[in-house]
Amino acid sequence: MDTADFVLRDFAGPEKKELPFLIDTAADAVEVLVRDGLLAAQQQFHPAKTP
Repeated sequence: MDTADFVLRDFAGPEKKELPFLIDTAADAVEVLVRDGLLAAQQQFHPAKTP
């Protein structure tokens, strides 16, 4: 499958159910980014994983 077709295809059924939650999380991340900066947003939404 062409990369562009893969990236731009419609969401599958299970993905569509998760979409509202992902959009809410993305909006929260943008708010933290604007308010507190990049490092704070990265630490909150992509914390380091311990092995």
